[in-house]
Amino acid sequence: MVDNWLQCCYTNDNGWRSAAVSDALPKSAYAFCTRFQAVNSDIPPDGWRAEDGTALSLLEVHGNDAYVCLCRTQYGLTDRVGRQNMFSHAFLLPWRAALRDPNVFLTIADENFAVDLETAEARHAGVYLPPFALDAALSDLGMNQASYLALIRAVCVQLAEPRTPDPLYIESDGSDLQMRKLLYCVYVGLPYHLRKQLNAASAATRAPERMQLIFSADAASRKRHFIPRSGQENVLTQKHLARFERGGYLDHAPRCLQTELENPGAFLRFFDELESRAATLGGGKSELRFRVAYRLMQNADYESMTGSELELRLTEALRARPRASGALNQYIADLLRVMAKRGLTPQEPGDIPVDGPKENNSK
Repeated sequence: MVDNWLQCCYTNDNGWRSAAVSDALPKSAYAFCTRFQAVNSDIPPDGWRAEDGTALSLLEVHGNDAYVCLCRTQYGLTDRVGRQNMFSHAFLLPWRAALRDPNVFLTIADENFAVDLETAEARHAGVYLPPFALDAALSDLGMNQASYLALIRAVCVQLAEPRTPDPLYIESDGSDLQMRKLLYCVYVGLPYHLRKQLNAASAATRAPERMQLIFSADAASRKRHFIPRSGQENVLTQKHLARFERGGYLDHAPRCLQTELENPGAFLRFFDELESRAATLGGGKSELRFRVAYRLMQNADYESMTGSELELRLTEALRARPRASGALNQYIADLLRVMAKRGLTPQEPGDIPVDGPKENNSK
């Protein structure tokens, strides 16, 4: 796959410290990685346990704007004087090498992770699992288009609600393989900028970054959960569903699942164009900027739209405050032309809710 993985380990070796750190690991990546590794070293007297009662072997995926990190933390160890210890081994890679294909990091095999410093010093990510494929993964998980759509929507809502203190628990059989398959399905269904925001773990942790996703056999009992086989969840409200039903880029992938299965690469082509279009609209990561980029990708029939729909699209374009571009100017001009034809007067952007106007449904 790739041969330029960076690594960072953390354990109690005459004091808690990082070790076996790649010489080429940038300071920013080191700080990003050791932050959650250090917090995971807070071990209760009885140690961290998996749901089956065995010593926890924690698998985590962390992302920020620059790097993706796959980390294995093995508990149930002891230090030289018999105290509770753990060994955390993380592999990091710049997103530019993995953003379009999550197989790059999700297929790093367990054999690559060490549980002691001597082994870690000579170890690097060179053994990989067979790459995942969306059709096979969904089949193995017992999922169909409806449950996949519910999964991506639930994850998008989780990512969009940073003040929510509760992670989304996703039901799994407790195996790392099933967790990886589920994560693959999630990553390939998300726009690139959202992939960078995702954090996930095989068990609850004390990491400072809020873990959006936690995989558990007991997910159904949790406050926020998703059941893959049935698509059952308790996250999406009617307001959420109404937003998704109006159409948009967030759930484009699962809505177009059949296209991807018949023409592999369709998702990538869509997300590539979305990212490219959004880049022409200026900097930042505004959700509205990507929504406007998605509108520009559509060959919409403005003449058939309701007055509310026209007002909403115009408001999105104006509120996003993107960089001027020929495509955007033409888009706004087309909307204004149809509105003028119907005698509709554009409202001030601040007077129209982001979710769309509540009145004026005339054509």
